[in-house]
Amino acid sequence: MRKHFYGTASYLVINLLGMVLFAACATPNSATQTPSEVVSQVCPILTTVSAELASPIILMTPGAKAQADIAAPIIATVCADASKADVLSLQSLQQQAIPALVQLAEASAISQTAKDNIVLAQVIIGAVVSAQVGGTTTAK
Repeated sequence: MRKHFYGTASYLVINLLGMVLFAACATPNSATQTPSEVVSQVCPILTTVSAELASPIILMTPGAKAQADIAAPIIATVCADASKADVLSLQSLQQQAIPALVQLAEASAISQTAKDNIVLAQVIIGAVVSAQVGGTTTAK
């Protein structure tokens, strides 16, 4: 299943990454999305996928349960109030919650669309974190 997930997802990621890089080159640093704007975009995706993975229909192994226990509280905390989001919130999603969701998705029977949405959220967050950390834009 891993090969299929990343085969389809890699095509999506390559296209999205191209669009993000093109937009980054054409957009001045001051126009970079704020962490709050990014959280407003990705939280509906992440909460939907997280809820789908937490469904009683999805049978979890102990390892998968551990991944869910990592992702769920981070997503809940960051998504509770987008106006309080900062670069550290995005980094928590990028470095802990999303990798946990990817591992859960690989081991589950959720839809390919849900899996692709995780990758989409990862690309969006990664681009903004890179711009925020590497650029001159402030965290809020």
